[in-house]
Amino acid sequence: MRVAFFCQHLLGIGHVSRSLALVNEISKIADTTYIQGGPATQKKPNQSVRTLQLPPLLMREHDSSLYDPSEKQSVEDVFLQRKQIIDQHIDLNSYDLLVIELWPFGRNKFTSEMIYLIEGLKKKNKSLKVVCSLRDILVRKKNEEIRNQKIVSLIEKYFDKIYVHSDERLILLSDSFTAYVHIAHKVCYTGFVTESSQRLINKAREKKIVISMGGGIVGEELVLAVAKIVKDFPEYRFQFILGPFSEPGLKSAIEEQVISEMDRVEICGLLDNFEDVLSSSALSISLAGYNTVMNLLNTKTFGLVFPYDANEEQRTRAEKLEAMNTLKVISRSDIASPKTLSEIVKKSLALEYPKLDLKLDGSVKTAEYILRLESV
Repeated sequence: MRVAFFCQHLLGIGHVSRSLALVNEISKIADTTYIQGGPATQKKPNQSVRTLQLPPLLMREHDSSLYDPSEKQSVEDVFLQRKQIIDQHIDLNSYDLLVIELWPFGRNKFTSEMIYLIEGLKKKNKSLKVVCSLRDILVRKKNEEIRNQKIVSLIEKYFDKIYVHSDERLILLSDSFTAYVHIAHKVCYTGFVTESSQRLINKAREKKIVISMGGGIVGEELVLAVAKIVKDFPEYRFQFILGPFSEPGLKSAIEEQVISEMDRVEICGLLDNFEDVLSSSALSISLAGYNTVMNLLNTKTFGLVFPYDANEEQRTRAEKLEAMNTLKVISRSDIASPKTLSEIVKKSLALEYPKLDLKLDGSVKTAEYILRLESV
């Protein structure tokens, strides 16, 4: 069986992290190609996976417009180059199954390209099956009814299944997609997707607090707020994990805040063993993206999470998990006051992690569903 997996990331690295966890698991049962439409990142698939890197596009946060990160070409020229590369790839390759991350539930600016890819691959293999890999919560948009009608139409025309990476006992797709009834017959819940298919919960906890910010495009205010309270916890080591898209001066700004405590502070870039580090840490302080929250659940590490304000996706998930006592949501006012943040950290360090039974084997289940789909 030959499988192609398409991922277009636009802001951070969350979509890449989840896609690679899935790709690496799928590669155990199929000849797998990973097609990436955003810039290359430190995160890579395993060696058995072929990679097709398209000329990248990213999105500006302030107005959602696309741009060439190299700033050398127009968006139209980049799309033309991508089309040529897709044509060349289709000429040389045929697939049994195509997995598309998020689209058509998002990435609307790539609709023409996605249809072109699907129809091109179907010309090579008329029995090609197409699957959507979908996060648990969708971002709500304006003109939602019209948008949802378009999504339903595309699902009916092009997709065989929708794999929703959620535990349906906690979060249902119908909670954030009002037209769910029209696509329910194609939906399968896989459980949440974690970075590692292994539960990493056996290590003794060290007196260490880990601060992370995902890709690093947002979250600078959180990291700097934590730097101000390092002095309040002399028994603890602090590890600041900066994202690949962090501002160049962020490391220096942290160092200025903790200059007298540098013997207890480590500042590093993205880690390949993030879950391993979490599993031995007393507390995590981070943004509230899907992948980071799954890292916390998979390692049973209590976290203080700071949701991204631009939409309700992160807050919705975080508040559901806060109600289960697995993490605490912190606000902009919490991090604005060093005294308040310090008190929250002290209380959190004293908590015991609750017993929890959530489905966290989404990558394994996705591969199993793909096998079943191919055998039909």
